[in-house]
Amino acid sequence: MKTRILLSLLCAVLLTGCLTQTSPQPSVQSTIKNEIRCSCDCHLTLARCEVEDPECETRRAIEERIETLVRKGNTSEEIVEYFEQPELPSVDELRIQIKT
Repeated sequence: MKTRILLSLLCAVLLTGCLTQTSPQPSVQSTIKNEIRCSCDCHLTLARCEVEDPECETRRAIEERIETLVRKGNTSEEIVEYFEQPELPSVDELRIQIKT
């Protein structure tokens, strides 16, 4: 009887863990892309610019920089603050920063 109870509890714990892992969680990058505006004169967020202008080089450079900042451990607040600076660097400057 005790074995059945333990097995039932173990199954319940495993099932709960599986369910919480499969629930969709917005990634840090997708959240950030909805907050930061693309600096390509389109006046859209990065997420909207991706839909409206999939070939936008400016957006791609910014997204690469975001990925680098995420890998370095910056929080989403820090990343949004980083891109809220009055003057965003040019695409070429962003590419140089990404390589370093």
